[in-house]
Formats: sequence, structure tokens, C-alpha cells
Amino acid sequence: MPNDYLQYPHLMSESLQKKTGCIIGKSYPNPIVDLKLSSLSARKKIFSIKALPITKKESKLVYEMHGSRRKTKRR
Repeated sequence: MPNDYLQYPHLMSESLQKKTGCIIGKSYPNPIVDLKLSSLSARKKIFSIKALPITKKESKLVYEMHGSRRKTKRR
């Protein structure tokens, strides 16, 4: 296995797979998770939560407490 493909062996060309003897789906398993699809799904979930009014309110409170230079009142 070439070092360039240690983390992503499924990205090797068919000819390189044959040359190295590492055939994806036969001698080496197919990837279990599609990283592009799973990261897209996670981003959609995160941004939908960030868009909620309650999340914006909490974010503002956290900023006022920790990010603002204004003196804060203890709660």
C-alpha cells in the first residue's frame, strides 16, 4: 500500500489496486461511511439548530456574559 493512500485506500485507481494487490471490495473492505454525505448531513443539522430563535437568544446571553467587555451582573 503506498503511503499516500494509507488513510483512503478506496481512492486508488483500479490499476494501482491490481499492482498492490489491494482490491477494494474483495481483499480490502469498502468504506463504511461516505465522508462527504455524513459531513453535509452534520452541517445541515448544526445550521438548522443555529437558526432557531432559542439558540440565538442563548448565544447572545453567552456573548454578553463571556465575550462582551461590558461589566456583567452576577446572576
